[in-house]
Amino acid sequence: MKKILIYTSVLILYIYTPTAEAESNIFGSGARTCGELIADSSGPYDDFQGVGWISGYMSALNVEYGFTKGIDNSFESIYYAVLSRCKETPLELMQEAIVHVWIYEL
Repeated sequence: MKKILIYTSVLILYIYTPTAEAESNIFGSGARTCGELIADSSGPYDDFQGVGWISGYMSALNVEYGFTKGIDNSFESIYYAVLSRCKETPLELMQEAIVHVWIYEL
């Protein structure tokens, strides 16, 4: 019985340990580099996946920290703010550019 508890505890720790580092678990459009966003950029109307990811990520930041940043801004202006940040730092992840815009520009 003791061995079953030990094995179960180890298994649970093994499963949940990688999710403890939320910053390294970025998936989807936010995992692209800013250079890729710049290369693929043809405006907010042609990048629905990127615009959706930006909006969703900012919404998640607002919920997590209890803010309402960006609700008065259009999705176009937020997209271009992220794109501008990406042009300054093309080696960053798109997620890092979004966080920068969310903290300093909204």
